[in-house]
Amino acid sequence: MLHGSSEEESDRPTVHHAFDAMFDETTGFPFIAGSSQASKEVAYPSSIQSIQLWQIYINNVNPLLKISHIPTLQPQVIEASADLDKIPKPLRVLMFGIYFTAVNSMADEEVQTTFGEKKSILMARYRKNTEQALLDAGFMKSNDIMMLQGYVLYLIGLRPYMDPRSLFCCIGIAVRIATRLGLHRDGAQFNMSPFETEQRRRLWWQIVALDKRTADITGSPTSALSSLGTDCRFPLNVNDIDLHPHAKEPPSPSTGITEMTFFLTRIEITIASAPDGIRPNPKVPDNFRTNGGSSTSASTRKRATQSQSDHLDRYYAYMESVYLEKCNANIPIQLFISMMTRVSLCKLHVLDFICRGTTSVDTEIRQRDTGFLAAIELLEADNAIRNTQSLRGFIWYSYMELPLPGYLFLANELRHYTTGILCQRAWEAIVQSPYNQGLSHNLRSPLHVGLGQAILKAWDARQNSELQLGRALQPPYLIVSLRESLASHIQKQGPIRADFEDSRDFERGMHPSSVESRQSDEAADMLLNAGTTYNFTESINYTLPSAELDYNQMVWTNLMQSGAIGGFWGDLDSLGQ
Repeated sequence: MLHGSSEEESDRPTVHHAFDAMFDETTGFPFIAGSSQASKEVAYPSSIQSIQLWQIYINNVNPLLKISHIPTLQPQVIEASADLDKIPKPLRVLMFGIYFTAVNSMADEEVQTTFGEKKSILMARYRKNTEQALLDAGFMKSNDIMMLQGYVLYLIGLRPYMDPRSLFCCIGIAVRIATRLGLHRDGAQFNMSPFETEQRRRLWWQIVALDKRTADITGSPTSALSSLGTDCRFPLNVNDIDLHPHAKEPPSPSTGITEMTFFLTRIEITIASAPDGIRPNPKVPDNFRTNGGSSTSASTRKRATQSQSDHLDRYYAYMESVYLEKCNANIPIQLFISMMTRVSLCKLHVLDFICRGTTSVDTEIRQRDTGFLAAIELLEADNAIRNTQSLRGFIWYSYMELPLPGYLFLANELRHYTTGILCQRAWEAIVQSPYNQGLSHNLRSPLHVGLGQAILKAWDARQNSELQLGRALQPPYLIVSLRESLASHIQKQGPIRADFEDSRDFERGMHPSSVESRQSDEAADMLLNAGTTYNFTESINYTLPSAELDYNQMVWTNLMQSGAIGGFWGDLDSLGQ
């Protein structure tokens, strides 16, 4: 897939060298399969803490994942919290998965204030307890949907802390269990109750979305979406209160915003970028079948390539009319729906331009301006998410959509856009980005060094243009800090080498407590195994001969797959009709 980072190891892809350096896992597989293991005692939270974690899950996690039906699950959780010794095994797995994801959704200081312990300590505890509960319950052999729900929550909570190659394999277990249970087939055609059908749909599509995202990160062209025949429909756009376990008929889906709307937008985005899977068809968005093959003709693909931007605009309009225009910005979850969807759509606009394979200034002005504006809006939306107090409980999810494409794109384009309103707006978005703290203080990675130098070159170009107009610019703190940090780095390190840094340093720039969070590294390593996921779908080539960023040096692994971008544009005769 990618060239190696050295001549001696040219047969090993660069992305694997990076993961090897970032993660110290010896096995990557946290379970003992095919053998017996003595059950270890697990540490339950107190009854009060259990209810607190449950409430945090309801507030921070459930609105985004929707794999739990709160009205029917809550009585079971409350009853189990009062008598921990008699919890059924599937429920115990699910409860520890709830604890794990609830703590993961909280900020470090919030965990310390609420529970009197560091977040890293609680995360390590609930990870181990969830794994033990899974082992005790024989989860890989289980036919219990609740067991699989708990395992999926475990994977989602683990996602930031595990080598994505190992995580991809663990997600594969979830996919196999789900297909063994028939979740990929729509329950309505097998006379299952509407309640059970909806629970199965929700769980299946959450697994698909997680699997597809991790496949992109690892550069895999194969995922559940591309390789399995499925006729499972989208979940209905309804609230939990509309679903009744004993109802004979399904509820009528809403045309407005419901508790399911955010998850439905995630499914739409997941499907839209599938290389050989389902194409988004605004006429029937929840009725489809895929068999892992592509029936798109060569002539259709050629026509799709010729008008990609037009069809992306039509898809954007579809998402706007079906979802975004109905959101009320005064309601936190609806504001998050709007912002996160715009982040994803802007990212697709940026990729549209980058995938043309050129940085020439002769590229069509409209296309270039569209990509430039989309990159600005991408950073602006991400900045707004980080800085909006009412969205603090949802920020954990936004880490799955880091705005690196926009950041990299602007760092290059601002060498050409040196004056004007858009230039000013772009620099404001960059300067206000919460990533800057991590960028200017952590320059051991080629990504940080390359991006830092590209930003400095862009600033120099802007400064020269302003001087020619008789205006002097005061450099912002980011520029001053980068110059000092890069000078110090070059003096200490010499030429840039293919060293890889734990990307927690980059992500810590999102948090006000990023510097203080370093103090908990030793405890965190119990959980993190000395690493976390870095989005190589959105990175640059680690064998840079110099630190200058350029589009042909970007490792867009999911886009390097044959037909990946064509899967989004789909059949011109069906999209948008």
